[in-house]
Order: sequence, then structure tokens, then C-alpha cells
Amino acid sequence: MNKLNARISFLRDKRHSPIGCIAIYVDHAAHIAEYQLSVLNPMDRFCRPVARQLALGRLIEQPITVLLPKDATMHDISSLIMNDIIVRGIAPSRAIKAAKLWLNNKMLDEQERANILADFTDILNSCGIHSEQLHDFRIMYLEDRELQKLFNAAITVQQQLRQTHANILTHRNISEF
Repeated sequence: MNKLNARISFLRDKRHSPIGCIAIYVDHAAHIAEYQLSVLNPMDRFCRPVARQLALGRLIEQPITVLLPKDATMHDISSLIMNDIIVRGIAPSRAIKAAKLWLNNKMLDEQERANILADFTDILNSCGIHSEQLHDFRIMYLEDRELQKLFNAAITVQQQLRQTHANILTHRNISEF
């Protein structure tokens, strides 16, 4: 797996000026795509080689994973990644706006996103689905893009909960000294 051979794509604003870079590595056998992005600071001048290297470095260090439908085209993969950028809502606003522009899609407002995440997390928990089992259920979600977005959002929530739990344990261990 050589992530340095990743597909490179540029995020653009409404004037078609590049404002960021996305590095995408696709593993067709595992039906996953990993991506990471770099976004221009508005005070800086955009430099393609720097943006590319930042996105590739982040892809290697902290990839973001999305599940893919069987026989997904690069257009399908790009669409899923742009949706993921919007749903996660953790990228800079310039990146989210560029993803929305690429999709020509309306972003869910904060309350809607919170409701969807809460409902989907409740459904997963009520079914007794744990992190080890989430990937086993991917086939059920592969054909429906809305469910795909929800699934990726649920994974994000789960990762954030794990990180919060680790932070609490670290804080607790420090407090005991």
C-alpha cells in the first residue's frame, strides 16, 4: 500500500480558484477510500506543491476512511468524500463550502446533523453493534448514499467518544499522582 501514489484533487471556491488539496488513496479490494486534505490560509498564496505535500503527509499520518460501494467509479468516490467532508463538519469552512459547491448540495444545518447523529448512534447501540462489528455491516449501507453519510458520521462520533474516553483516563491518571 503506497499512499504516495494517491490521487490528488484540488478544492476550488466559487471563482474556481484552488483553496485546498485532497489526497485520496483507494483500496478497491477492501472497499474503502482514505483521504486527507490541506486548506489554504486566506492570508497565504496558494502553492500546489505545498498543498499536495501537506495533504499526502496527513493522509499517511491520519487518514480519514470512507466505505465504498462495489465497483465505485472515481466520480462516486469523489462524491462520497465531498459528502463526508460536509457531514463531518470538522474541516475549515472554506473546505466545506468548496465541497458543497462541488456537489451543488445543501449542507445539513447543525441541529439536523446533531439529530441524525444521535438517532443513528441510538440505533447502532440498541442493536448491540460495537466498533468491531461496524465494518461487518458496511454491505447494508453501500448502495444508499444517505445511509453511507450516516454511517460515516457514526464512525466519527465513535472516534470522538474514544478520544474523549482516552483523555478522561489520562486526566484521571495524572490526578492520582
